[in-house]
Amino acid sequence: MANQVIVKYIYHSCYQISIGNQVLIFDYFEGDLSDLNPQRKDVTFFATHRHPDHFDRSILELPGSEFYRYVLSDDIPALEKRDNVIYLGENTADVQSIKPLFQKNVHYMHPNSFKEFDNLTVRTFGSTDQGLSYLVEVDGIHIFHAGDLNLWIWDEDTERERAQMQKDFLKEIKEISNYDVDIAFFPLDPRLKKRYSDGARIFLDEVKPTLFFPMHFRDDMTYNISFLTQHEKYKQIYRPVIKRNQIFLINYEA
Repeated sequence: MANQVIVKYIYHSCYQISIGNQVLIFDYFEGDLSDLNPQRKDVTFFATHRHPDHFDRSILELPGSEFYRYVLSDDIPALEKRDNVIYLGENTADVQSIKPLFQKNVHYMHPNSFKEFDNLTVRTFGSTDQGLSYLVEVDGIHIFHAGDLNLWIWDEDTERERAQMQKDFLKEIKEISNYDVDIAFFPLDPRLKKRYSDGARIFLDEVKPTLFFPMHFRDDMTYNISFLTQHEKYKQIYRPVIKRNQIFLINYEA
């Protein structure tokens, strides 16, 4: 197992995790990626679904993209392919708008599937919104990113809708709880108001991750900062976010 893991909060639901020579980046759509160096690190981008606050085509056009791996939810529209090349331009007849990316770099996954790469494994679960959630194992460390998996109960929902959401959410949580989770990233969305932490608390109690990082709050960090004052029992595993590009150092025994 790696001696140290570096977790960097990028923005909203995007985190960058460095483990040895591996860099994992989840659900990027905005923020600072200037420290990426494809010649020194093996980089894998993950996108849990097609919503614009979780996926942006710009990740496929970064300098060094030909060296990166992309693991995408299969609800993301497929990119146009010819032979062994993916074309990123909106109009493939216009040569100036085309940038080739070899298909071997891009891997689509659906919920409840598994892929093994030469340096990591990826297992997927479902979502209570769109797309999927990921459990990634690197160097003996298990990392879970929820995407939009959460207990989404809104004030305007009917009792029937609330009951169905609860059922769907608990089904996914039960499945995830069968696996070890060392580091978890999960929504604490302020739009849910008093229910902002309902899904997170169920996840924490049932899955029991070693460390928990909040996400899905854009610039409103109010609830993720105050979470511990309301739920002190999680203080040993909860890591609040207070700013963009915040870095957390996690030490593990080899």
